[in-house]
This record gives sequence, C-alpha cells and structure tokens, in this order.
Amino acid sequence: MKKNLLAGLLLLWACSVYGQKRIVDPVRSDFSYVAKFDRVEITGKRTVAEVTLRYLPNYWIRYDSLTTYLQDCGSDRRYRLLAAEGFELNKEVYMPESGEMKARFIFDPVDADVHCVDFIDPSWKKSHNTYGIFLERSEKPSVLPDWASGNWLTTDGSNRWVCGFLPQTAVWRNDFWDYGTVTRKGKTLWVQLKNGDRDTTLCLKEGRDGALLLGSDGRTFATLGRDLVRRTAPAAEWKYDPEKYRDVLYGKKKAVIRGVIDGYTPKLGYTTGSLGVTDHVLRRDSYSLIEIRPDGRFDVEVEVEAPQALYMQIGEDVSGYVFVAPGDTLMCYYSITDLQNPRRHGYEQIWDCSRFMGGSAPHNQFYLIAQRMMPNPWGVYDRMSECIEKDASDEFRAWIDGRLRQVDDSLAALSARYEFSARTRNLLYANFRTAEYRNLLNYQMRHSDRRYTYSQRPDGTYKATPNPDYRPLPKSFCDFMTMDFVDDPLMIATTCFAEVINRLEYGPAMFVGAAYNGFNKRYDSLGMKAVADVGKRMKASMPEPTPHQMATLDSLIAGKRDSAGLAGLDTIVIRRFRALEQDFLKREIARIRSEQERSLYRAAFDTLRSYGLDRCVAYDYTLARWYAGQGDRLENDSARLEEVARLLPYVKTPYVTGKIVQSYASGCETRRTQERQKPRTKADEYFDELIAAYKENVLFLDFWSTGCGPCRSGMIAAKPVVEELKDLKIKFLYITDESQSPVEVYDRFLTENGIGGEHIRVTRDQWNLLKAKFDIGGIPHYAVVDKQGRIVDNNGWCRIGPKHCKSKLLKLEKEP
Repeated sequence: MKKNLLAGLLLLWACSVYGQKRIVDPVRSDFSYVAKFDRVEITGKRTVAEVTLRYLPNYWIRYDSLTTYLQDCGSDRRYRLLAAEGFELNKEVYMPESGEMKARFIFDPVDADVHCVDFIDPSWKKSHNTYGIFLERSEKPSVLPDWASGNWLTTDGSNRWVCGFLPQTAVWRNDFWDYGTVTRKGKTLWVQLKNGDRDTTLCLKEGRDGALLLGSDGRTFATLGRDLVRRTAPAAEWKYDPEKYRDVLYGKKKAVIRGVIDGYTPKLGYTTGSLGVTDHVLRRDSYSLIEIRPDGRFDVEVEVEAPQALYMQIGEDVSGYVFVAPGDTLMCYYSITDLQNPRRHGYEQIWDCSRFMGGSAPHNQFYLIAQRMMPNPWGVYDRMSECIEKDASDEFRAWIDGRLRQVDDSLAALSARYEFSARTRNLLYANFRTAEYRNLLNYQMRHSDRRYTYSQRPDGTYKATPNPDYRPLPKSFCDFMTMDFVDDPLMIATTCFAEVINRLEYGPAMFVGAAYNGFNKRYDSLGMKAVADVGKRMKASMPEPTPHQMATLDSLIAGKRDSAGLAGLDTIVIRRFRALEQDFLKREIARIRSEQERSLYRAAFDTLRSYGLDRCVAYDYTLARWYAGQGDRLENDSARLEEVARLLPYVKTPYVTGKIVQSYASGCETRRTQERQKPRTKADEYFDELIAAYKENVLFLDFWSTGCGPCRSGMIAAKPVVEELKDLKIKFLYITDESQSPVEVYDRFLTENGIGGEHIRVTRDQWNLLKAKFDIGGIPHYAVVDKQGRIVDNNGWCRIGPKHCKSKLLKLEKEP
C-alpha cells in the first residue's frame, strides 16, 4: 500500500514538473537586432534561451548579468540574466569575422501566465534590444497561413508588387486594408478586405514551388511570387535620351507616400519621422512630419512640382531617398529585420525585402538594387584627398572616368537581368552619372580651398594666409562641363541635384561663384589702392612737408599702423590719413557693390560662355538660388523688381522663370499672411509648450548637436554676446536631439567651454516636430522669436549668428 502511494506521489510530481515545462521552437519576435531568440525552454527552475548574436565583425558586444533581463510585455515583472554558455558575461566580447555567434542565456524562470517578453539591456540603445518574444507554441497570431502571408509580385517579368498580406494590414491597390472574414472553401481561401466604406474579396490558393494563386471570382487566378524574376528575353536597345522629358516634367500636384514598417514597435523609442521636400528654385527646404501608427503604418502627403528624390528619415531604420512624381501615390514596405542588420551598415545596408507600389515604384525598387552595383561612394573622399595632396588632378579625373564606365556597365547588367522601362533606365542613369560629375565639382572646390592655410585666433575665428605652394587646376580638368551635362532636364530628379547646384553657385571657377569671386578680388585689393590714393593726395596737399610729417606719411604708406610703429609721429597726419582712407574705402565699396548688383548675372553668364556653354538647366537653377538667397538685401518691391529684371534674360527654363516671377508677385507680406492662416499642427502646439517658460522674452533659437563642428564653434563665438545681453529680456535657447547629442558629450562640451544661455535636450519625436515647424534641413539652424511668441526670422538674417544681428535683437527687446 505504501509502495503504491509513494509511486503515485512520484508520478504526480513528475507530471507537475513536466507540466511546468514550456518549449518554444521556433520563437517569433516583433523586433530583434543583436540577440535573435531561436528557441526557449522554460521550467520551474530556469528559463534557457538559445540565441543568435549578430553584430559588426570584430566589434565587441557586452551583456552584464546585473543589468540585463527579460521583462513581461504586459507588466513590470523582470527575470534576471543568471548565466550564459558560449558567451562570457560582464566583459567585452569581440565578434568573429562572420559577425555572428551562437550562445545560451539562462534567466530566472518566467511565470506561467507570461506569454510575451522583451530582452532589455539598459546600457544599449533601445533599438539594440529584442522586443515581442512570444513564449507560446502557437506563435504570434496570424490572420492568414504562412503560404499566403508576405508580399507578392507578378511573375511575368515586370516584377510589379501586386499585394501584401502582412500581420498588421493588407496592401492592395496602393492602399491599406483591414482584414474582414476569412473563410475556406476547399483549397481556396476567401479573404475579405475592408477600407472605410469600401470592401473587396480576394481568392487565394497555394501554388507550386511557393507561388500564390490570386483571383477574385474563385475561377481565374494569376500566379504571383515572393521574389524578383529575372528577364527571359534580351533587353531592348537603349540610348540615353533625356530630351523627351524636358517639357513634361513639371506640374504642381500632391504626392502621397504611404508605407508600412514590418516589425516596428513604439518601444524602439520613436513614433515619428520626417520627409523633406526641396524647392530648388526658391532655395527652401520644407519638412513634413510622419506619424507612425503602433502597427508600423504611416501616411504623409506633400506637394511637389517636378519628379524629385525626397529624403525620408524614420528612426535609425529607414533613412534614404524615395522618388515621387507630381500626382503619384507611392506605397512603401520596409522590413526592420532586413534593414536593422548590424552586420551591414551605411552604404551596405540591405534593402532586399523593400517593396514599392505606384507609378514611381520601378525607379525606387531598381534604384536600391542599382546602388549596390554602382561605384562605391565611400572611397571617393579618400581618393580625392590623396590626389589633391600630391596635386594629381589628371589621376583623379581618369579615376572618375573609370567610375563613369562602371555606371554604364552596371546599368547594362541590371537591364540584362531585369525588365524595366526606358524611363526608369533614363532616371537611373541620370542619377548615377550626375553623382560622378558632382565628385568632379567637389574636387575643384576642395582643390581651390588649398589657396589658403587657416589658423585659429583666440576668439575662435580663423585667419587665412596665402599658400605659396598652391597651383591652379589645369583648364583641361573642366572639360567635363558640357551641354550634355549642364542642360540635362533629368538632373532635377537626381538625389544630388542640390549639391551640384550648390557647387556651381559657390564653386571657385563656376558660374555665379566665379563672378562673385571676381568682385571679391576687387574688394581684397582695395586696401592697397586706398593707401596709394590717400598717400598721393596727402603729398599733393602738403607742398612743403616737414621731415616729421614726411616720416609719418611714409610709415603709414609702408603699412605701419600699430601704436608701436607710429609712436612719436605726427598725430594730425595720422588722423587725416585714416579719415581719407575710410572715406576712400566707403566710396569704393559702394561703387563695387553697386556694379556687382548690376552686372553679377552678366558676369556669371560670361563665365558660362568661357566653358563653351550657353543657357542651360543647371545655370537657371544656380541663378535662381542666388536670387532667392539675397534675403534682406532686397528690402522692398522696387529692389526686387530690379533684381528680377536683371535676372530673367539669362534664364531658359519656363518653369524657373515662372517661379521667380511668382515669388516676386507674392511678396513677403503675402507669405506672412498665408503663414498666419495655416491651421495649427502638433508642431505648433509643442513649440508653444516649449517656449512657455520664456514668455515676454525675445528668443534666439540655436538648433545644434555635439557632433556638428560649425555648431560648436558658433556657440563658442557667441559667448561674448550671450554674456553681454544676459540681463536683458533676450534669451539664447540651445536645442539639441538626445540621439544626436549623448548626454556625457553634451555635458562635457557645455561645461568645458562655459556655454551660457538656456539648454534643452529633446526626444527624437520632439525634434521631428521642431524640424517640421522650422524646416530644419541642416544644423546649425537659427531662428528668432519675439516677445509674443511669433517667429520673426527663420534662418534668414539671423543665420549669420548672434554677434552680427545683435542690433536687431536689441530692437525687438525694446518693443512692447
């Protein structure tokens, strides 16, 4: 009897122990970065997780037993990391060449009622954790079976993205759809989709070799596949022909960018992103806020006037260009598992799983593929530096010519591999060819920078000294400046168009830059001319100078200006000389400035003609951007009208002409009225909340980051002004993003440099709100707010820094 009782108790104990044991294999996770959980076994004594660790090859990772834990997704319950096998805790462990290693992590036993946990290491970024680890055999609930889930493309060679059946949403006909009823009739799944008051039903059948059969009536099915299909027929003969697009590119319309980030979770630390649109004519960047739903979907509408590459940034996961045309609706799919692979980074980031739907879809899809076939951009800067250092411009030019041949070969290989339209191929060619020409323009600018060497003064400014070893570029270097390049209408649709125009605007021997530099040389020579002129006039006015007077005049003409050099000399002569010198400089500067205003565009056109070029697209945008950048110099309608009249004869593109005329007609006051009439946004509300503590103060806003050199030097240079005005109702408010300015570096910089003013670190989402509010395209970015909280300048006259706009700040401070 006792034996039977003992046996029964042992059996009950064994059953209870077995009942406590849970095994999950494989494990489904919402998001994983460094630690991917492959298998989890939970008993009453411990939780054992088999993990795959992945990171950059030869970089170290570290997990500490005192800080790392599992946390229940539904509560604050935590389960400590106790030990590890195959990985040494509490030390820096370097990754192998593969960037991947296997290990077993042992935790406290997870409670039986916990079905989903996160793997947290507080010492890492939030994006380095693992979220949504499902501890159930049933895995994460899915609407459709695995054979139907995912993204599906045509198999006819066009590789068009037809539909996506994702856990959080369905993608169909360029829109998001919610799942309705799902029923099975024999081998066919009937899936109801709903979008507001619209609904549709799709029929799905499992095809051979992983294909999907898609229909709507249950009788006729199209065959779809998950992967891109290679071309079966030879590619058609192609010749780059951008001219056919010249008159059809422009047209102001809305463009919609929708997307879904598969694997996104708000636990990554951000719920917003930004989308940048550039008005290349009026020199304006505008940023729209992207609000991400908890399931990873987003939807943003912008206005574009020509096909354009827009820069989209969503956290650290999605960062790059999307191409849209006016009136287009572009649907994007991004997989965090695909993008957040730490073994790949920067230019090597993998976009294989990305998908696009809409009129601009082929360009976006094949641009990502072509990027990995084209010349690697990361080696350009080093090669450029090397060639500039040894004055080997011919070598660099030959190297770029080789890269241009690689562009041709890579595009031909891509066309032989996949089927896409001539329009897509033309756009791709324009983009990658223009990037190489941009490299040549960069070389020219960097080479020109060697004309001077720079040394920093105690006040933070720099002194330029002529470089005796500088030799100008040979003229032959610039023979890439042909009409084929500068008058290419598709240039405006490239990712580097703004850079090209910037180089042509400010470059040392290009267009406006050359004309402007010509006037600068005249300014530079004024000092010597002033001395010669004044010396001549004073000698003429002193027919019988005393030896003492003559010695004084000779010292001034020789350039001796300091107190030591003029000690004991005639003070009357010194004062007279300096007064005449200032009068001469004032008159000559006014004369040169007036001539510059009248003839700068003509001089720029003469530079253009010196290259054998005529009016062209690049020149049109360069002139327009220069005109738009004049800012406060054009203080009234009459001055603006005169400037427009001088500019328009040199502009060829009707669209650019129209924009210039429109900008003049609208006027600054009209734009301010329109600004006031805009509906309030989340960005407005957040900004009001941010500056509430500084009510009735004039605010000078400085948007910056610790990694920005010009930001730091600008803050140091502004210290005297900040100190001088600290007792007035003028506050200097420095704003930075937590992700851009790590707190340790942030505190050290402010403390070591004694930076005064008010300081705020905002979250990434708050930074995106401010980015949309102020159209922050780059930093440092400055803005001025009056006592009523109104923005009176946004990176206009205030962009020269506090030191140079102090008088305007003081004027605003005196206003009620």
